Amino acid sequence: MIGVRIAAATRHLKQPFRKALHTAASLGVEGVQIDARDELRPADITGTAVRQVRKLLDDANLRVAGGVFPTRRGLLEAQDAERRLAAVRASMEMIAQLGGSTLVTNAGEIPAGDSPLRSDTLQILEIVAAAGQRLGVTPVLAVAESPPRDVVELLAESAEGTVAVELNPADLMRHDQSPTEWLDALGPHVGAMAATDAARGLGVDRVLEVELGRGAAGVDELLARLWEQYRYRGWIVVGRSGSPRAADEIADAASYVRACGQ
Repeated sequence: MIGVRIAAATRHLKQPFRKALHTAASLGVEGVQIDARDELRPADITGTAVRQVRKLLDDANLRVAGGVFPTRRGLLEAQDAERRLAAVRASMEMIAQLGGSTLVTNAGEIPAGDSPLRSDTLQILEIVAAAGQRLGVTPVLAVAESPPRDVVELLAESAEGTVAVELNPADLMRHDQSPTEWLDALGPHVGAMAATDAARGLGVDRVLEVELGRGAAGVDELLARLWEQYRYRGWIVVGRSGSPRAADEIADAASYVRACGQ
């Protein structure tokens, strides 16, 4: 995978943003993925602040790969849709100002094709897609909880290429989905990848996220297929929530991703 670009999800470092950038710069990554909800908020990034953040990035020799905006309700849910859409658009604008090209947000439940809510869902997608085209930021849906067939049908009703999906192997396994089969169905639509891994455990926690390469997701094969079969050339985001050694693990994950491409 010549030319692969790796970004750290700095939110997992649990550090103030300025310090997180300095840490990320030492971990062998080229970029960062910013949490636009809890790490760096659009309301705090005005004209002067944008220049300051861009300088911090330049000083650290890092680029913004994109952002993530986790919502309490899924993007596609009708309740409080206007407020949620405004927040997503503001996040996309901030990411664009910082040079990023994607914003990942959770889709939520996808209404069936014959549901009266379907038209509202498509309208939400249309609004987000239009904002993305204007700003140069692709909206990327986290859809691990939905059957791939439903996602494919939804994307078929949207303008081609205006909305993408995130490949997150650990999240897929948590929702009892096969990452390989998911990629078979949605490979052409992947707009962001979270390089995560998971193993099957016992008891309540049947699937546990683990260090990259130590689980059962087959991340090496997924990366190879995404790169060679589907010509994905976006960023690979590394970092795991709840890691007791977040910085070291990000460095190890970056090395793992590079080794997969050799």
